[in-house]
Amino acid sequence: MRRQGDYRVIYLVSDERHEVVVFKIGHRREVYR
Repeated sequence: MRRQGDYRVIYLVSDERHEVVVFKIGHRREVYR
């Protein structure tokens, strides 16, 4: 997870496949629901 201001990005990084999978982007009060 990465924090950017009031927004959160939940993601997974795969080094083997050289990819980033983003699961959710949103305001912090909505992401954790």
